[in-house]
Amino acid sequence: MCSSWCWRGLALALGIGIQNFPEWLVVSAPLRREGWSRRKAFMYGQASGAVEPIAGVIGAAAVIWMHPLPPYALSFAAGAMIYVVVE
Repeated sequence: MCSSWCWRGLALALGIGIQNFPEWLVVSAPLRREGWSRRKAFMYGQASGAVEPIAGVIGAAAVIWMHPLPPYALSFAAGAMIYVVVE
């Protein structure tokens, strides 16, 4: 039986998958319009997203390793966004 954490993980994976579809399309559609074959345009679109799982694992490891840093980093990012909005 799947616990509540399992369902949350499945929902997150589904959300990431839905979000990745437009990214793949943004790479593949212009290549197809330029005359590339469907297969080649599709493969390049897939390759453009292949780095995301690798970067996700590296990012998760970095957050675990630098456990005290994220609150300060997120505060800095929030301050930077407020500055951008105000200016």
